[in-house]
Amino acid sequence: ERGRMPMSATFVTEQQKTLTLNGTWKFKWNETIEGRQRDFHAVNFDDSLWGTMPVPGMWELNGYGDPVYLNVGYAWRGHYKNNPPFPPMEHNYVGQYRRNFSIDKSWDGKQIYLNIGSATSNVRVWINGKEVGYSEDSKLEARFDITKYVKVGDNLIALEIFRWCDGTYLEDQDFWRLSGIARGVYVYTREKERIENVHISASMYGDLKINTELTTGVAEILNEVIDDKGNVLISSSVKKNSRKAKEISAYYKIDSPKLWSAEIPVLYTLLVKAKDKRGNIIESTAIPFGFRTVEVKNAQLLVNGKPVLIKGADRHEMNAYKGYVVSEKDMINDIRIMK
Repeated sequence: ERGRMPMSATFVTEQQKTLTLNGTWKFKWNETIEGRQRDFHAVNFDDSLWGTMPVPGMWELNGYGDPVYLNVGYAWRGHYKNNPPFPPMEHNYVGQYRRNFSIDKSWDGKQIYLNIGSATSNVRVWINGKEVGYSEDSKLEARFDITKYVKVGDNLIALEIFRWCDGTYLEDQDFWRLSGIARGVYVYTREKERIENVHISASMYGDLKINTELTTGVAEILNEVIDDKGNVLISSSVKKNSRKAKEISAYYKIDSPKLWSAEIPVLYTLLVKAKDKRGNIIESTAIPFGFRTVEVKNAQLLVNGKPVLIKGADRHEMNAYKGYVVSEKDMINDIRIMK
């Protein structure tokens, strides 16, 4: 990675504004790394002769290259001798993307981020001709702070993806080997004084620990816990120990909580509201969570104190026509089939 934000579970704030970049992008497929367009990310670059690619969308299922299936081994098996960390140059195709997007005036003064849900095998990012960063880990989202690169009005985003990179040596799954962007791409705002992260630990015994990471400028937080019936169980304000403190921890006890399990997936809701020193709400978010304890005792896996036998099958993100691009409907259908 380079210039990528730390990996984190996703949560959405009530103040957040989002602009999707899904749709049709200008696209150039290059058969060789050496032959790729070097200045394609320039603002004045002429892409009028380029083709197009849906985002999300896989190259091989949209007319560029061929899908490869292997159970064991890398996609280059039989053509290139493994030499980690160096991927082969031959057949290491390169996809280059361009599109414009507009930033509303109401976004001015906010932190602005780019989120790429999944890019295989890697992705390099430019905004308005300037390089923002680089990411591997093809099944994890990559987030970039693009605040200093964007402006109110029209902006250009350019992406470059290699079919294989050194990270490909860590991604030898037994499934179809495809390339491209598999999940959504969007830009979104956050307040400059904000909630950075929230970690919730809730045990079967009703012990609840909430650790909230904050930027400077946040003076206190309000935690509210709501049960599955809409009843407010906890409403508690916690102040920072010092102005420069970057997190606030709080501990609570819930009597006889309803436990989460796969069979009875009861969820509570945590409302977190960050306030400035004048008591004004800066940011707020709602996070569902469950009370559950998972442990191993006497060589048995226990969920909420009860032994569980797992009969598993690995599920690859796969659609028969779109490859790695899987909709919510596809996911629900897979679950119904397995059930």
